[in-house]
Amino acid sequence: MQRGPESERAQSRRDFCRSSLLVAAGTALVGCAGAPKGSASLDGSVLRVALADNPPLATPGGAVAVDAGEHKLLVVFVGEGRYLAGDRKCTHMGCPVDWDAEGQAYACPCHGSRFSPDGAVVHGPAKKPLRQYPVEAGEGELRISLG
Repeated sequence: MQRGPESERAQSRRDFCRSSLLVAAGTALVGCAGAPKGSASLDGSVLRVALADNPPLATPGGAVAVDAGEHKLLVVFVGEGRYLAGDRKCTHMGCPVDWDAEGQAYACPCHGSRFSPDGAVVHGPAKKPLRQYPVEAGEGELRISLG
């Protein structure tokens, strides 16, 4: 079967659509990936997060996801020396929340729940607040009290 210019153009459209779909899917997956994994060390009931080891925490709105045993946290640099540490699990169905720097809120990508910086529910379906942990900053590290 011989191909003419019309079938070559159709093939090109098909290839273009297929590659566009793959790019869009990849972008969506990256968008859902959430905060990068951060590093921390557990010292009794205090989680120590070295700022030098967690570059996203140098930029306002930057966030890292850290694990400390049973505690899964999202640590956020709000700006002006202020940091937040909240549970990474949405209280609705347990999806990992992320930080919306523009809206200054924790956001759940699964069902749309939003939480204020102090963990209060701003928009459901979540009904319970997001647990927050006290954060002290100093000497190049954050100390997050888990107790």
